[in-house]
Amino acid sequence: MRLWPWSKPEPEKREGQPFTDAMLTAILQAAEGTTPGDPAQTWALECAANLYARAFAAAKITGERTERITPAMMALIARNLIRRGESLHLVEVAGRRHPPLRFLPAGSWDVRGGWDEATWLYRADLFGPSGNISRFVKSGGVLHFRYAVDPARPWHGIGPLGWARESAALKANLERRLSEEAGGPVAHVLPIPQDGGDGEQDDPLAMLKADIAGAKGRTILTETTVAGWGEGMSAAPRSDWKPSRLGADPPDVLRELRSEAGLAVLNACGVPPGLATAGGTAQGAREDWRRFVMGSVEPLLEIVGEEISAKLETEIAFDLKNLWAHDLQGRAAAFQKMVQGGMALNEAVAASGLMSE
Repeated sequence: MRLWPWSKPEPEKREGQPFTDAMLTAILQAAEGTTPGDPAQTWALECAANLYARAFAAAKITGERTERITPAMMALIARNLIRRGESLHLVEVAGRRHPPLRFLPAGSWDVRGGWDEATWLYRADLFGPSGNISRFVKSGGVLHFRYAVDPARPWHGIGPLGWARESAALKANLERRLSEEAGGPVAHVLPIPQDGGDGEQDDPLAMLKADIAGAKGRTILTETTVAGWGEGMSAAPRSDWKPSRLGADPPDVLRELRSEAGLAVLNACGVPPGLATAGGTAQGAREDWRRFVMGSVEPLLEIVGEEISAKLETEIAFDLKNLWAHDLQGRAAAFQKMVQGGMALNEAVAASGLMSE
C-alpha cells in the first residue's frame, strides 16, 4: 500500500488468518468431518445481540452534531459490539447540508500506527450492491467502538465470546451436531421378505405400494407376510406389517447440554437468562430487565458515548426513560417510600427515576 507517490512501499499487514490458509483449513476440516460450528449462528448470541440492539435503539441521544446518530445506527453498533466486539463508522462532512455530518458504517478495516491512538490510520472498506470503495482515514475521522480490548492489541475490539471462546465453541458444536442429527433422512421402513423393484409394471409389489401410498389414513387389505411369500416362516419379518421409524433421535443429555451452553453464552454477554427462557413470573422478568439495563446496557452505552464525545468534540448524554416505562409502578412505590423516610421531594423524584435530569 502506498499513500503518496513518493512514499516507500511497505508490505501490507493484515489482521487475522490469511484467506488461503483459512480456506485450506476449512476444506481439510470438512474432509475429516471435523467442521466446527459457528458461534455467530447460534440462537443464544442472536438473542443477546437482539436485546442490546433494541435497548440501544430506544436510548435517546442528546448533544450537538448527533442528529444523524439514528436508532438504526445505534442498533447496528450494539449488534456489532456483541457479535464482532467492535464497530466502525466513518465521520463524513456533508458540506452545506443539514445536519452537516453523516456516519458511514465500514464493513471491514485495517489499522496501523504507533502506541498513541491519535497516530492510527484506518483503511476502511465501504460496500455496495455492485461495488465497494476503500478510504484512508485518520483516527479522528472515525468512530471506533470496542466492547473490550487486550492491552497488547488495543486497536482490536474483543466481544464477549472472544473472551469465552471455549464456551462459544461448545455451544456452536452442539448446535451443529444437533442440526446434522435433525437434518438426516426421515422415513418409515416397512420390512418385507423381498422387494420386487421400483414400483413399475414388472414389480410384483407395484399394486401394494400404490395402495399404501394412496391410503391417506384409510384401511386397506393385504396378505400376511408370516409365510415369507412362499419362502417359509424363516424368511418372514418378525412382526407383520409393522413399520420402523428412521430419523433423528438425539440423546436427552445433548438437549440438556445445549440449553445449559446457551445460558452460559447469555451470561457471558451480560444477559440474564430469564429474558430468553420461558416460564418465570412477571416480577422476575422485570427484575431481570432491570439488571440487564443497569448492569449491561448503561455501562456499554457509557463506553459508546465516550467515543462519540471524544471524536465529535461535544458532550452527549443518553436518555433511557423509554427502557424504564414498564417499571412506573415500582418507581412510584420507591418514590413514596423515600418521601415517607424524610427525603426531599426533588431528590426523591430524581433518585426514583420518575424524572430525568
